[in-house]
Amino acid sequence: MVISPAILQPFTRKITNTDDLALGHFGSIGYLLSALVGKIIGKGSPSIEEIKVPKSLNFLRDSSVAISLTMMILFLVLVLVAGKSFVEETLSAGQNFIIFAIIQSLTFAAGVYIILAGVRMVIAGDRPGV
Repeated sequence: MVISPAILQPFTRKITNTDDLALGHFGSIGYLLSALVGKIIGKGSPSIEEIKVPKSLNFLRDSSVAISLTMMILFLVLVLVAGKSFVEETLSAGQNFIIFAIIQSLTFAAGVYIILAGVRMVIAGDRPGV
């Protein structure tokens, strides 16, 4: 676990502009591969912050909304592929398969939001009782 943060540190430094934060995570190999691919094919690409988005789509900049919509599309495709009868009889305890997909996608997005809020609190140092 000591080597992966050291290998990722140049990429972490480029994103955070500081050495105060290191990334030690079981997905480090995937992050390293992503960084290397981005380094190779991402030259000259505008940063996501530089891309102009119409004001009517500004709500998509919120990661929670983007995750909710992405997962909703994914779950809807999956329940359509699995079929109404399979979903309603096996997975949703009789609940409508479309409603089941929507609820599951929003539940997933809420879980991701809670995890991200906790990570932001730890990084910011907002730990109650410490």
